[in-house]
Amino acid sequence: MELRVVDPKTLLDNPENPRTSAPNVEADRRLAHNIKVVGLLQAPLVRELPDGQLMIVAGHRRRRACVLAKMREMHVIVTSADEKLDGLAAGSENIIREAMTQSEQWRFVDKARREKSHSDAQIARALMVTPAYLKRLSLLAGLHDPILHAIDADFSQESCTSG
Repeated sequence: MELRVVDPKTLLDNPENPRTSAPNVEADRRLAHNIKVVGLLQAPLVRELPDGQLMIVAGHRRRRACVLAKMREMHVIVTSADEKLDGLAAGSENIIREAMTQSEQWRFVDKARREKSHSDAQIARALMVTPAYLKRLSLLAGLHDPILHAIDADFSQESCTSG
């Protein structure tokens, strides 16, 4: 593996990308804004082709967001792993991801406020949520742990059955 800095516009789409649905333009816009605020948190995985061009293995959405954010450079990870694993890596990255529960979100926000001294405005901007959403999350602070666990369990059940 090798870390490189490239122009996101030069990356080639993978014709074997398992995600075939049209991109969610609003979600891409939100990710672009988040990247402007906190930076690109995970570099896309790419493979160098025989002609020297780089093709995305996993990270098409991150690349689109970097282009939307008008970034001229982004980090990528150039893989040298067996090419036969590219499809598996791309598919599993999309399927395995799981959203955070509301109580996990609340604990994150609470810790960011207390330990990192971030303001609600900073947190809302980084998470692309409204201050009203943060206020709703703060209502979870008054709940007992068994209730929060029940809420999380219900969220996990919905995640498993909605896919």
